[in-house]
Amino acid sequence: MISARSFATQTTERLVSRIYSLACTVSALEALYHAWSQRLLLNTQSAMAIMAFALVIAAMFVTAWRTGDARFWYRVHSIIVLVLIETWRFQLSGDWPQNQQPWVWWALGNAAISAGIGFSGVLATGLQLLLPGLWVLLATSPSGGSETLRRSLEDAAYVFLLSASLSAIVWALRNRARLVDSIHLRTVTAAAEKNRVDALEKERIAAETLVHNQVLAAIEAALAAESNSDWNVASVTAKEAVASIQERLTLDDLKSPNAPLQGWAENLQQTIWAHYPSVDVETIELENLWIPNEIALALTESTMQAVDNSVRHAGPRANTRMKIEGLRAGVKVVVADNGRGFRFHRDTRGQVGIQRSIIERCKSVGVKSYLDTKPGAGCRVILHWVQS
Repeated sequence: MISARSFATQTTERLVSRIYSLACTVSALEALYHAWSQRLLLNTQSAMAIMAFALVIAAMFVTAWRTGDARFWYRVHSIIVLVLIETWRFQLSGDWPQNQQPWVWWALGNAAISAGIGFSGVLATGLQLLLPGLWVLLATSPSGGSETLRRSLEDAAYVFLLSASLSAIVWALRNRARLVDSIHLRTVTAAAEKNRVDALEKERIAAETLVHNQVLAAIEAALAAESNSDWNVASVTAKEAVASIQERLTLDDLKSPNAPLQGWAENLQQTIWAHYPSVDVETIELENLWIPNEIALALTESTMQAVDNSVRHAGPRANTRMKIEGLRAGVKVVVADNGRGFRFHRDTRGQVGIQRSIIERCKSVGVKSYLDTKPGAGCRVILHWVQS
């Protein structure tokens, strides 16, 4: 089936990761500036801690813009700031000036947000409470500036409320995206099932029509018979009609695991046009070919995924076209556009929709898939199934 995490979920996570990584980078630069201004009060252990903090922020930024999903680094970010607060007294080279905030204060807010959007459930809430709580203990201690309890509690409350609010917004966006993906998945599955049922219904009607004509021909031959030779012809015609009834209208036929390729293609064409009316669809040589239902379902899902990717990402001026071509013992589906194209990497999380919902989905049922794309040269997805 189509990956539960695709389409809207990928887009939402990518936007959140990139926007948040930019915000974290700016906030980290401010924290590092204060760390530099306080360098004379810190020892060599603090320098290593500052370097580790900077590397985590850099890794978060690179991952967010390369893969579109930096949730692992959110978790690392929140944990490393927690460690920095806990080990603060070991980073000092001497006494800390009264009422001067440690540089880690400027990293605290984003760390709490990272905890909220990187973890989930009780763990996320617990860390969002723990980080401000540790700050209160640090800020009111001599090694943290001996702030008043009231001032440190106000700062902690600010951090918690801000991080909890932003985390709630991110989780609401994620849940909304998952709902959209779930609806899309049900739509595609229902379309595939409708294709199968409609194709079988068309074949049943065709079979009934054929048998009906044969029965009428047998009756007419019997009524018009005037000699033994005429009766022999009528008898042969009647036997052929009976054989057709037994062959074409048995219960096993109605439960056939296969569907006519032409009926499936026509219904897929209608489904594509219903969702993406601008897509040009062409069908070639589909008569008298049958396709297993599991292959039809996989091709429907994969084709819908490919068309959706093309329409959404090829560019506003790009044209998307689809061709379904019947082979001697199979079918080939091509989805192509003349859009912006891209560099495809199998290990890139941002392209999990292609990897899992097309390549792996097709491979699971024996359908071969090919992807031909590069920046500026459009994209072409080919799905190829031949009966073994």
